Amino acid sequence: MRQLPVCVILCALLPFVNCQRRSDDKKEEVEFVCPEGQGNGNFADPATCRRFYQCVDNYPYLNRCPSGLYFDDVNKLCTFKNEARCGPLPTTVAPSTEPPQDLAQKCDTSKCVLPYCFCSRDGTIIPGGLDPEDVRRYKKQRRKAKP
Repeated sequence: MRQLPVCVILCALLPFVNCQRRSDDKKEEVEFVCPEGQGNGNFADPATCRRFYQCVDNYPYLNRCPSGLYFDDVNKLCTFKNEARCGPLPTTVAPSTEPPQDLAQKCDTSKCVLPYCFCSRDGTIIPGGLDPEDVRRYKKQRRKAKP
């Protein structure tokens, strides 16, 4: 008999109980956006090192590292805590490099006359279509002839 009044009281109070979390208790989760210009790939979750996002066609898929592993933002994989570099890490912009300038002047075939000058595209062609072996023999003979 004693249990009946307790049950009636609980049932009477039940409609006034709110079991949902308050809005200020909820963490502010920011929706992850795949980085532009980097294409598909794995990217660190800004909130925790235990998760990462896999961006496919600019859509982020949330993934979790297996138990005991952490996402390494450099190697883009899950690894042990002491090996992981937690991210997201700032990307460094590669230094701009200028195309190398040709140090040799362009060969002008109208001004270039053997034996002082010979033009070839890549510098590997021997004038007059000579065999490389013949040129080597000529160099050896010239060295011997010099006093």
